[in-house]
Amino acid sequence: MKLSVFSCWHNRLHDLELSVRSVLDQEGVEFEYVIVDDASTDGTSDRLAAISDPRLRVIRNESNIGFTRSAIRAVTACRGDYVAVHGAGDLSLPGRLAQQAAFLDENPEVAVVGTRVDNHDLVTGARRTHDPRRGDMSGIEMKYTHGEVMFRRDAYERAGGYRSVFHNSQDIDLWLRMREIGRLETLDEAFYERRMFADGIEADAPRKLRQAVFSSLAAHAAAERAAGRRDPVEREGALALLTQPRTGHYRHRLRTYLRSLLGQRRFADARKALDSAPAGLLGIKQLALLLLLRACTRSR
Repeated sequence: MKLSVFSCWHNRLHDLELSVRSVLDQEGVEFEYVIVDDASTDGTSDRLAAISDPRLRVIRNESNIGFTRSAIRAVTACRGDYVAVHGAGDLSLPGRLAQQAAFLDENPEVAVVGTRVDNHDLVTGARRTHDPRRGDMSGIEMKYTHGEVMFRRDAYERAGGYRSVFHNSQDIDLWLRMREIGRLETLDEAFYERRMFADGIEADAPRKLRQAVFSSLAAHAAAERAAGRRDPVEREGALALLTQPRTGHYRHRLRTYLRSLLGQRRFADARKALDSAPAGLLGIKQLALLLLLRACTRSR
């Protein structure tokens, strides 16, 4: 089989039909669609079971194991030479799968291909187009949003696949390893709509900062490999989170995120962000801001 698509779902029932249909309505290429239901409790399992399409295979986890381990399970079940990711609740726009598959056919040196992305904030209604090529595709700030990507299965396996240590930023870790095998490219057109929900990571300050910690680990592991040393995640497993050097990356991400929250007057979220940050990574100004935010949010 040429192409597999996978998604990992946990609840979010109300967005299921539109999102899944955007994949099943794709034309111009044959594919299978593998969905891992990560022990949903809101009726998602029953709704998936009611979809009658021979291309769809649903795998249900007996307990909630999280996105990374579900993604590993999904890719293991995929039979295609190419594998496309599709985020739960997002939309694959018409032509996406055919265009990405054709690009990989024509460019055998490319391991991963993304597309431009229409970011749709469902809380505010705001839309903006994201172009991964505007980021630093050679370092930590990998600009794929994850769901828009298609990759070669053999490159994924040679790179070692998703690693369960990464509860967040598992995609950044994977792309940094896959770029050692082949090129990472992006199509010119936006073929993917990333839908940003009220309960998504962008609205969750502690999760957003945990993402920064795991991103730092991915970058550290890539730097160690580039220097000819053994990957610390392979060497130490989850302990690598504790032994990675504390660079300025985390503080930079924290400062950037705080500016965004304060600009939106999301003072309670800014306090949560600072409360969740390791104390040793906070500077004098950030500690002073934390004390001020605690006082302000207590008085409300």
